[in-house]
Amino acid sequence: MKPSPPVKQPGNVGEVLRRRLSEIKRTPEELAEAAQVPTEYIADLIAGRRRPPLPGRTDLYERMTPFLRLGRNDLATAARAERARPAPTARTGSDPAIMC
Repeated sequence: MKPSPPVKQPGNVGEVLRRRLSEIKRTPEELAEAAQVPTEYIADLIAGRRRPPLPGRTDLYERMTPFLRLGRNDLATAARAERARPAPTARTGSDPAIMC
């Protein structure tokens, strides 16, 4: 099986992981094993509960890329784009619009 075409418009790392796992018919558990990280870490990335690793974390991306059959820089490009956006803020329940 040949590698996927390059990610044209990087969305976020979770979307890339979810899409590729589906395309290659593999599980998040298998990716976690290949990347040598806990399954919960991959699940959090896919669900968007965790920000992606820094693009410079080549050790992690180098383990994920061949397993997912992605282009060399696809994950780092998606991570860079995602990290450039502001991180979502946690809701504390003290919304000033609600307080009267």
